[in-house]
Amino acid sequence: SRTSGSLSSRRPRSGATAARCPDVREAVTLALARLGDRSAVVPLVGKIQDSRPNVRRSVAVALGALGDPRASSALALALRDNDEVVRVAALSALGRIHAEDAVVTIVALLEEEHRPEVRDAAFGALAQIPSAASVDALVRALAADDPRERSPVRAALVRAGADAVLKLRACLAGQPEPALADGCALALGEIGGKGAAE
Repeated sequence: SRTSGSLSSRRPRSGATAARCPDVREAVTLALARLGDRSAVVPLVGKIQDSRPNVRRSVAVALGALGDPRASSALALALRDNDEVVRVAALSALGRIHAEDAVVTIVALLEEEHRPEVRDAAFGALAQIPSAASVDALVRALAADDPRERSPVRAALVRAGADAVLKLRACLAGQPEPALADGCALALGEIGGKGAAE
């Protein structure tokens, strides 16, 4: 016989459904980011290792949108993710939260990563992190002979703006190799403004 008790016992609870459904987990993650409530950081950090890449990517995006530095170590962990899109989202988030403690991890990633999209995201993250270490890493990358990287690195130095001017000037004063001198001069020219023109 069918009673209301037996029907309700077969119906999954909404929380149980959400836990099993990656689309719901992803939607909840993005909704938490839109709310802007930093109390969501701790539960989101726990989801950076979700079984689904789209959920992990959404978690990284949400953590970046929330802008809370407490997410830095979880996002640095996501830089080792097997999925390229997750790594790119984590790099973007680290840049958004100005994660100075992640510079060493980002530089290590650049030494091993060969995918242009991930490398570009790493350069972009370094450009957003206001520290001498991030600018140093960008100038070192500018010295590389790989012509595919020259443009994204220079663009990242330009985004770093005034934070990069002194380091670029010092590089030029040290009589670098011609390719590095060209890159430094071009970046200074693109930065423009008083600092670069003096």
